[in-house]
Amino acid sequence: MNIVDGSIKTVRAGGSLLVKLGDKRIGLSGIIRGLKVKRTGVGLEKIALSLVSARIDNPCSVLQVLEDLKTNSSTPMELGLDPADLSAGSFYRGLGLLGSHADQIYSKAVDSFSKIVDVDFSCVFMDWSSVVLYGDCCELAKRGFSKDKRPDKKQLKIGVAVANGSSIAFHYSVEEGNLLDLEQFQKDFEKIQDRIPVGSLIVFDKGANTAENLKRVTEKHDYL
Repeated sequence: MNIVDGSIKTVRAGGSLLVKLGDKRIGLSGIIRGLKVKRTGVGLEKIALSLVSARIDNPCSVLQVLEDLKTNSSTPMELGLDPADLSAGSFYRGLGLLGSHADQIYSKAVDSFSKIVDVDFSCVFMDWSSVVLYGDCCELAKRGFSKDKRPDKKQLKIGVAVANGSSIAFHYSVEEGNLLDLEQFQKDFEKIQDRIPVGSLIVFDKGANTAENLKRVTEKHDYL
């Protein structure tokens, strides 16, 4: 049967369905509600799920995300949102709140994920890089050794720790752009101690290879 009707409209559904499935298994909504952050309007957990859904469907700016949610996405229907209640101000404020609690949210989400897939923490890969910035509003932005070959620009330092066989970082850090890898290693290594078992193999490159850092590792673990 052929249907020709100009009123029929299609919307993206993949992102919202994946987000609902992931939320059911990892419990991101519950983690965010557990922060007990007071706010009015659209719930903080729904803003988070909407943004994740949008990143899956069509990675773009927050303003474009709002336009897609209102016109091209099934997310409002799946999350019980009224498109009329979605505003740029609400989403930007929500994103700011999520950012201020990012460490807590990410840590608890990783804990849930690790239980589902039985992540092997006996071998951990650590690495650090820099990201160039073109604005002047970020307090962490500093000039340092630029791995992007742009010493004329301020940058941020980003560190990650990934467990063996997992493509998801169980720890991340965002630091001042002039922080050396050997110093960022010390801060990151301290923060992952409660996740890795004694005797784990810690793998990292020469940027963090100092006598002090090697001694710090070998108190409980091995290194490569």
